[in-house]
Amino acid sequence: MKIKVLNTVDPIYSEVELKKLKKYCEIKTELYSRKKAIRYLKNCKVILAGGRIKIDNELIQKAKKLKLILSPSTGTDHLALDTIKKKKD
Repeated sequence: MKIKVLNTVDPIYSEVELKKLKKYCEIKTELYSRKKAIRYLKNCKVILAGGRIKIDNELIQKAKKLKLILSPSTGTDHLALDTIKKKKD
């Protein structure tokens, strides 16, 4: 069974990496629709977080199976760091 991953990073910047991950992961890319991202996220263990969809309290609370958030970007303004730290505990 493949690990479910929500990708909010534009694939144009990570084509090679996403291709490698697809061997092990089921990846859903969602760049614009927060509703679609949340719907898919309910079963995801990993988020690849770009800046278009904010990883905030609401989104994190709905991600019941979430284990890992990766953000291949500069800065953290798109991440609710306080909420992420609480979920970690």
